Amino acid sequence: MQTNEDPSSERPPSWPELTQAAAEEGVDEVTLLAQTSGVLLGLGGAGTGWNDGRAVIRGIAPSLLLPAASPLQSRLQRQLLSYPRILQGRLQQASGRLREELLQLAQFGITSGKPNTAGLADNFKAGGAMMEHFNALMLDREDQRRLGFPVVRDSDYHVKVSSTREEALRRPSFLLDAPRPADLPDLLSKCHAGEAIVCGAAGPLLFPSARQRGRKGRLAPRSFVDCLEGFDGELLPRSPGLTPLGGIGHLQITNAMLTIEPDQIAALAEHEPALLGHFLVLKASTPPSFEADDEDDFNARVQKAVVAVLDRRRGGDADVRAMRDPGEAKEFRRLRLGFLRRLENHMGNASTLACLPETLAWTIRTLHPDEDVDALVLSVAIPYAEILVKRHIAAIEEAQNAKTAETEAGKARALVQRISEGGPMKERDLKRKFSDQRNCVLQPALRRLLSEGILTKDEEGLVCLGPMAGSFASASP
Repeated sequence: MQTNEDPSSERPPSWPELTQAAAEEGVDEVTLLAQTSGVLLGLGGAGTGWNDGRAVIRGIAPSLLLPAASPLQSRLQRQLLSYPRILQGRLQQASGRLREELLQLAQFGITSGKPNTAGLADNFKAGGAMMEHFNALMLDREDQRRLGFPVVRDSDYHVKVSSTREEALRRPSFLLDAPRPADLPDLLSKCHAGEAIVCGAAGPLLFPSARQRGRKGRLAPRSFVDCLEGFDGELLPRSPGLTPLGGIGHLQITNAMLTIEPDQIAALAEHEPALLGHFLVLKASTPPSFEADDEDDFNARVQKAVVAVLDRRRGGDADVRAMRDPGEAKEFRRLRLGFLRRLENHMGNASTLACLPETLAWTIRTLHPDEDVDALVLSVAIPYAEILVKRHIAAIEEAQNAKTAETEAGKARALVQRISEGGPMKERDLKRKFSDQRNCVLQPALRRLLSEGILTKDEEGLVCLGPMAGSFASASP
């Protein structure tokens, strides 16, 4: 994993279907797959995972920081989330029609978290008739069949199944747009299983006012950090209308997809490195050139995957994917181990990025559920993961360098202004005119000004304006 190369110039392994889709979106293949992964894994919830043949690895979805200055990446994000938003709206509308008495019948005798075994059969029969009527009013047949929406089955005699169905009815939401940090716990408690994707600008969520942060010295508010890491929502007051059976439980942001400015990336790297460690900074590279149309429609695959992922989540099934062939699974583990060693050499303990191979492998398998794509996983997942790590490191370094240059330029302007206003003075007296008098803060800017002739020293050693001071003043903002 050579990070001294320009990561934007590195081309990923060939995947014609993805290359064609990326060309049409105006981004590169790695960016398209990474943003698709973020959406699908976020929709899948905390139950998603990758079975590497030895164990199930969960928590494989890094949250994404997207450059605010990239309209193509913002457009891609809106497009990827457009279909989930349509489905969420339809489910919210359908759930809103549900009356409380119908919900009680739908529970088939389960009240206050306890099964009413004496009248369970009668309740099931009555509830079944009511649910059939409700399904007819609520969604079309295809929507009834998918998305984990309640359909009467014999298994509804079981408390767990009935509870899962009630959860799908009560809390259909799984996507939050630009929430306020203080509102996050309550909003998540009203989402399906207490989990949701969070979208919006990074500023309000990561850089609120000091009063909103909740802890002195932090940039991000405690509520956002807690929800990103996941915490026990039972500590919060229950929302109105939630029965114990539909309690809050664990609250989790399954993926935060935020647009961010370069100076904000630099601020996170300096003040909140642990929080930045939850994110993959995703900056797109040059898109591939158009090729002949591929017979497969990548966008259609994504839509089918959205439905399949939500169906599993709302149906209470853990969405765990794996390689089909045990030999290929062993090879994937070998390649992943090499990736982890290279990652550790460059970044140390970067647990979020360490799961990138599983992130991409899970997405490939989800996009091709009925096909043998083990060879594709082996050829794509590790190389794409390494490109993402290189771009992540480069984006952070670029933001930090720009911040350093901006700071030094500001100090240079301030030094010239002090000399212009106060006249020639000793270097010691010049530094005393600043609140932060450390050499490491002022000396780099002063050396540059002296070397460029903007400032100079007279025969007495006093710092004064140099021959280039006029051009510097005219060029300064």
